[in-house]
Amino acid sequence: MTRRHVIVSPHRDDAVWSCGGWIDRLTRDGAACLVVTVFDGACDRREGWANDRWRRGARAPGQASEHRRALRRVGAHGVGLGFIDAALRASGDAPAYREPSALFAALPATERALVGRVADAVAGVVERGDRLYLPAAPCGAHADHRIVREAARRIDFADIRLYDEFPYALPPPPGWRARIEPVALAPWIASGQCYRSQVLALFGSAAAFAETLRAHAAMPMARGGYGVRLWRPMAAS
Repeated sequence: MTRRHVIVSPHRDDAVWSCGGWIDRLTRDGAACLVVTVFDGACDRREGWANDRWRRGARAPGQASEHRRALRRVGAHGVGLGFIDAALRASGDAPAYREPSALFAALPATERALVGRVADAVAGVVERGDRLYLPAAPCGAHADHRIVREAARRIDFADIRLYDEFPYALPPPPGWRARIEPVALAPWIASGQCYRSQVLALFGSAAAFAETLRAHAAMPMARGGYGVRLWRPMAAS
């Protein structure tokens, strides 16, 4: 049976931004790739806090169509699990996260039950024989990324890789070793730029995004000089 590669993406842009070059390489070689987006649910909250400036990126219009274009660029299929982005999640009538810095702090107790629900949803998509790719999500990563990583620990699944999370500069996950996979940079940049709303919000321009991704992917040990760093368990061959 041909192995399917399943890349779990906390938000729509995470999988393509972090390992779009690898997805492109896999699909060009004939492999099947499925991108599973966890926090892509529609949210129509009208509370005053939901309109805070820093929360608006989580509900920017057009993100779904941007995502479809990006996946077409790298030849992948996609499925969404429909959970709400952390910036827009509520705890009662209040926000689950009151300020941007809270997204990178310890998970609130009210969020713990969400881990189990995400685990069940991801397990319902993954099949035996798949290779599962997850965000590395060490301490200090975005809350949604850590929820995905914690949820995966509850799934009985052996063939797992972790990926570096662009554009974050995070420490390597303990107990895992890195392997550099050489990739083509141009399709990675082109697919990443499909997320125009997020590119402009976080980088200011498509050119600035391309330069940041180029620096992130520059790895002298990779053929052509660009690569994706994937992590495998120390015990794995």
